[in-house]
Amino acid sequence: MLAEHRGEPELACRCFGERFERTGDVQGGLAAIDTEQAVRVDCPLTAGAVDQAVTGDVGEVAGLLADTHPHDAALVAKRKTVIARIKAENDYGVLPEFQTRPGTMHYSDIMRGLQGFLTEDDLLTLDAGTNRIWATCRLPLRHPNQLIAPGGIGGMGWSTPAATGAKVVAPEKRVTGVIGDGGFVMTMDAIATAAERGLDVVYVVANNAGLGMVRDNLGNQKIAVDFFDHDFTKVAEGLGGRGITVTEGDQMGDALREAHKMGGPVVIDAKVD
Repeated sequence: MLAEHRGEPELACRCFGERFERTGDVQGGLAAIDTEQAVRVDCPLTAGAVDQAVTGDVGEVAGLLADTHPHDAALVAKRKTVIARIKAENDYGVLPEFQTRPGTMHYSDIMRGLQGFLTEDDLLTLDAGTNRIWATCRLPLRHPNQLIAPGGIGGMGWSTPAATGAKVVAPEKRVTGVIGDGGFVMTMDAIATAAERGLDVVYVVANNAGLGMVRDNLGNQKIAVDFFDHDFTKVAEGLGGRGITVTEGDQMGDALREAHKMGGPVVIDAKVD
């Protein structure tokens, strides 16, 4: 996040693909940066959010910058040191154990299962909400171009069709989508599309019977955030797929491996406390 580390001169960088919106910066988007020091590369319609705007293809501009700025090994090493320190300070990659109600697990357990499962042959899609927070802050991804996540306002329901589309585009990859139950009910019809196309995709539904992030942020004044505990394995079967119910955190790794062996669209209904 730009605002969190704007006091780190070693991290001064050119951000390609960053819109400088509030959701891209927890401290308030453009208000958190010095727009006189920021150069934005974008299309003409939206390039003017900073004082210095460049309209052009991001790839071409990046190439031009690379040609004019020789590789500085010392600066790269310094940046890596600072980044490692920031990760350590924020517990990046740390997946603690949490006590949960019987028959449920914690988001940390889902991430731990993914951590032991994902390889360079995998793609992972995320949704809006708590699943994205846990994955981006605590799940180390060791291979480039592996994570497919929504930006901006987040887009609830995005992960399921994104995973389906990712399998169409990259059929050689194992594709897993992670989504909350609130987002899943918005676009679960993608399961039918995957079944019709014969796509092998696994959808992990973090089922906490409600809109988890909204519920947490509302505190004691909860309005329309609690759901019935739906059985998403039966939903999957009704849409032409198959399902697995997982009620214990230490089952996640095995469930992921089993689901990807089953073929076709498979929903893992992970009961989250």
